[in-house]
Amino acid sequence: MSDTAATDNGKPLDAPACHEGLRERKKRESREAMHLAALELVAEHGFEQVTVDQIAERAGVSPRTLFNYWGTKEAVVLGVDTENVRTFVGMLEERPAGEAARDSMRVLIEAHVKEASMRSESRNLKKHVMMREPQLIQIVANRNKEVSMQLRDVLAQRLAPSLGEERARDAAAIHVSRAVATLRSVYAIAVNRNVDLAEALPIFYDLDESGSLDL
Repeated sequence: MSDTAATDNGKPLDAPACHEGLRERKKRESREAMHLAALELVAEHGFEQVTVDQIAERAGVSPRTLFNYWGTKEAVVLGVDTENVRTFVGMLEERPAGEAARDSMRVLIEAHVKEASMRSESRNLKKHVMMREPQLIQIVANRNKEVSMQLRDVLAQRLAPSLGEERARDAAAIHVSRAVATLRSVYAIAVNRNVDLAEALPIFYDLDESGSLDL
């Protein structure tokens, strides 16, 4: 996939999170190394038996560094950090005020797919860990709910001047729900076809825009 998201008419939309400098790449690689180390240990010993010190040792960093990057053991195991949440919420806040909500959400979808594709090495291991440690599923659900609520608030604020507050909240909820459904569909396609998420996303768009999903 290209480094920019595209609208339905093929014109590029600027996607800040898709452009990665050397410093950002090194930070991402460090986070991924810690995340992978945590997954490996949990897969080997179980979530309750693994400590932050063990994860830090496996990743070759200090416990303090790990906490600075992730904050909690749960976060590093799941690959979920507050910086990532702020990035996606911030991206929506920075989209042009007059941009169609659908296009703004499409930028976020493509940025998420690109970011998730960079974690392909750990994705299958994470699935294994989640199946073994069902208590982690609720943590993921709570995090997703938090992100969705923040995205809805930002989008509703943008739409309120033209729609009014009540309709803006409804419209924002629908746009965010559709984006979540799109991502779930992309993950399903990736599994069905055994392809990367970046390859699955255009397959979804082709099915959606060709009318194949109306059958």
